Amino acid sequence: MDTAEEFAPLVLMVLVVCVSPLLARASRGWVPDTVWLLLGGLLIGPSVLGLAAPSESLGLLSEIGLGLLFLLAGFEIDPQAMRSRQGRLSWLVWAVSFALAVVFTALVAGEIGFFGWAAVGIALTSTALGTLLPILSNAGVLRTPVGAGTMVHGAVGELGPVLAMALLLTGRDFSLNALVLVAFVVIMVLTVVLPLHLGSRIPGLRRALIDGASGTSQLVLRVIMLVLISLMFLSAVLDLDVVLGAFIAGMLVRRIAPAEATDRLETGLQTLGFSFFIPVFFVYSGMGIAVAAVAEAPLMLLGFFAAIVLLRGLPLVLGERFLHITPGVTGLRQQTQIGLYGATGLPIIVAVTSLAESSELITAEVGSLLVLAGACTVLILPALAALLQATAPTTGTDPAEAGPAVDGQR
Repeated sequence: MDTAEEFAPLVLMVLVVCVSPLLARASRGWVPDTVWLLLGGLLIGPSVLGLAAPSESLGLLSEIGLGLLFLLAGFEIDPQAMRSRQGRLSWLVWAVSFALAVVFTALVAGEIGFFGWAAVGIALTSTALGTLLPILSNAGVLRTPVGAGTMVHGAVGELGPVLAMALLLTGRDFSLNALVLVAFVVIMVLTVVLPLHLGSRIPGLRRALIDGASGTSQLVLRVIMLVLISLMFLSAVLDLDVVLGAFIAGMLVRRIAPAEATDRLETGLQTLGFSFFIPVFFVYSGMGIAVAAVAEAPLMLLGFFAAIVLLRGLPLVLGERFLHITPGVTGLRQQTQIGLYGATGLPIIVAVTSLAESSELITAEVGSLLVLAGACTVLILPALAALLQATAPTTGTDPAEAGPAVDGQR
């Protein structure tokens, strides 16, 4: 394939990347940027106009975008919150949701076997923390109890599925997978964590990292990209999903980054990710959706959407109501908001369906329906949560909790 043929689909993808935020703004945020990106990829892809098709070069750009999305999600995780009572109960709620999802899948699709049930169960019980971050920020709830609860549930809703993918969907024995994960951690510590830890104690290098958080050198971002790609490579070598390496890279970066540079670092990562690579990931994912699968089984699409709401969202609402998981969250309205935000999933769904399809655990049609169901959660559930917030009584409440409506920005 010559250079022109390589660049032609990329030009169309970047055009979709540029148009999507304008469409999100025109829709006043009710149709988020992420959904427009998926729809744009679907439009230019083989299922509709056939102007662009998946390829190795585009797939590599998409993988980097996927890595940056999960790196940002891992970067936002507070380890202390994960070890707290709130974090432990969040893990309990996710484990119950996952078990129910596996049982549900076994009942309706018994022929695909345990690993197929697990793949669908993971897809039905994930949370799109990376996608939710800008939505929560724009909705004005990120720094409220609802936002804090969503962040912890979202962290568990991404880390849990990532670990489940690594343990259950590689085609190896469970105990062997556990040993591979241990090997991953050991190699990561020896090749990444220790060098970075020792390097950060060298005064001259530490100063260079702090100074390099801005300016033309962007040393910190360059080191982070090295960590990200190295851990994604290590995951691939050990036959683990690259999402695991990306997620751990984000958690690692947050832990070892100079405190003086954290704010600039987060801004730089968001600029690097959301300006190009992450949108390209969503456009590329949209290109792989099979429209025919939706036309042939619209009720299955509706069923998957309902299953996500019932198997992920409802346990969150019940957990908040009866276990009082998140401090400061009171009343059914706020508990329902957390359930709606927590049931919003897409990136994990894209990742797990891609892995399950390549392993022949599920068909491409089922994968497409799951991805579209995930897109529907991004389209519908945060909007419903925003409506609940907009209609909340303001008397006696903190004005900061009301927050503005979603403004259409990412």
